[in-house]
Amino acid sequence: MSYHRDLLRGTGFHPTMRQQGTGALQDANYYHWALPAVDILDGIDKNHVDAMIEEVPLADRPRLRNYLGKRPLGLGIITGGPGCGKTTVLAVSALALTSSVGRVYCSAPSDVTVDNFAFRLDQITFSVTDRLNNTKQSNCTTRTHCKLIVRGYRIDDEIDAFFSLLQSPYAGGRALPDSAWEEPRPWKWHLSLTFWLLSILRSPVVRSLRPDDSPGLYQMRDDIDRREKLTRLRAVARRDISWPEYKRGGGKVPVSTTGALLIEILRHADIVCTTLTISCSKQDPYINWKNELAKGITVDDAGSISRPDLYSVWGNTLLPCLLAGDDYSIPPAVEGFEVRDKSRNYINRLGQDGRISPLAFLEASGWPIFRLRTQLRMPQSLFQLCQQGMYLATPLHYRPNSDFDHPEYELGRKLELYLTNKHLDLAPVVSNTFYEVSIHCERSYCHVNQITGSKQNPVQVRVALSFVTDFVKCKGADPSDIIISPDKANVDLVEDMRKGPDHFMLPGMKPATTIEDFQGCESKIVVAILGVTQAVGPQTLADNRLLAVMLSRSKCGLVIVGDINTLGVKNLSDDFSGYRSKRRKKRAFYAPSFMLRNVLKGS
Repeated sequence: MSYHRDLLRGTGFHPTMRQQGTGALQDANYYHWALPAVDILDGIDKNHVDAMIEEVPLADRPRLRNYLGKRPLGLGIITGGPGCGKTTVLAVSALALTSSVGRVYCSAPSDVTVDNFAFRLDQITFSVTDRLNNTKQSNCTTRTHCKLIVRGYRIDDEIDAFFSLLQSPYAGGRALPDSAWEEPRPWKWHLSLTFWLLSILRSPVVRSLRPDDSPGLYQMRDDIDRREKLTRLRAVARRDISWPEYKRGGGKVPVSTTGALLIEILRHADIVCTTLTISCSKQDPYINWKNELAKGITVDDAGSISRPDLYSVWGNTLLPCLLAGDDYSIPPAVEGFEVRDKSRNYINRLGQDGRISPLAFLEASGWPIFRLRTQLRMPQSLFQLCQQGMYLATPLHYRPNSDFDHPEYELGRKLELYLTNKHLDLAPVVSNTFYEVSIHCERSYCHVNQITGSKQNPVQVRVALSFVTDFVKCKGADPSDIIISPDKANVDLVEDMRKGPDHFMLPGMKPATTIEDFQGCESKIVVAILGVTQAVGPQTLADNRLLAVMLSRSKCGLVIVGDINTLGVKNLSDDFSGYRSKRRKKRAFYAPSFMLRNVLKGS
């Protein structure tokens, strides 16, 4: 614990090391002192290590192997720009940690980021297992099994979703209907406790257990098959009887029994993924799993969480911990930041300190960092806008197959063809390259709520939806590959307009999501709605980090919908964007927005 306190204070380890040293170590040989180190690859078969490292780009494999081989205090930090493979490297490291020290608790600041992390873990553990078992017979006793990944949600939501899926088997991720009186519950069925329990019960609505799935799942299935009290539950899950028949007959399973079955799955889990909030909730079983069973901690998107958030999930016992994030990600949210009272004094005087993430703090303290410098998501031409704004000082490389003709960029080629055929006056681009396209909405009106500060721009939302609808209609594009990223208030507006008859071709498109919620994820095409106008100024888009996240989520297509005169015609060549407030005509408010200036100048 003493080492842990020294680490979080950032004042060095000399007092602790001197106190723990004896004899000659106290008096001399200071240069040979070393912190206790953890070998994350210790005890793992060489073939298993090779199979995991193969998930990482070729140029990073030797470095990652060396980095994981000796981690002082068991702490590792992985950084890189957007699309550099941070989540993949963290997932590989988490699986290695599971194989060496035991069960691992994974977390992230938002539900979307946790979903993405859990999906990547499941994807990689299946790929590694398949690679190891490729040359083994199906009945071979030395076959490797997949790690059991559980995406944890509130246990009450899991129980409600389980019974909802028994009643309406094909509701899928919409098993929990939205309520007009409550916030939407973020439950998704993939890798949830409900997902695994239905798979154990042989429900046809989820995938069957694979031969190489966790032995604990098969053990639990055998136990359930032997329990006569669960006969009717197995029958309704398999669709041998309908839900009304299950309710009419005897032998209904109590809610408490269902909850116990869901919690029992946790006993067999190798990795549990939840948000930071749920990891500390005493109403849910995950806090006990973390405190009693977890032998390691991993946190994705650690640049967007506060230091107390990390301490709450990490604890004070110095468990091996792996962090990943972007140096330029959106900083942690701080309540009352830059809010002043009537005397012009800041309400939260520690706001600036609260915006220092654990990633930034540990990096500034000189901790060894594993840096990723290969752009894997976007072609160079499409990432250029972000690189010039935020990552100009970061040396980046691009993967060899990130060319125009790559099969992964087919939707981007359709978008380029659609634009050149539909808009003949569009400025030509260099052949065989992808560039962002801007749609100028002149004289659009932005309504700003005077209480909450949220913004709605119906014109820009309507233009964005019309563009996507026409593109899907003309090129037969899959709407699920397109995401719309507006401001928070515009999210509800987008969803309401999508229900209209003019956009009937977009039911398969992913729900609109805000910039903050979409951080850490990606989509083939992103339609970014700026939402602001010259009358209201750039607002939150003056934050370069926020804008960088918005512009770096696409793989092969970026459409920016907004007003190019947001900063004013004269301000487009200035280093600072300025706009004069209507209410306070005596003062001019300026906000540094280098990226927004570049975006609007290129429109």
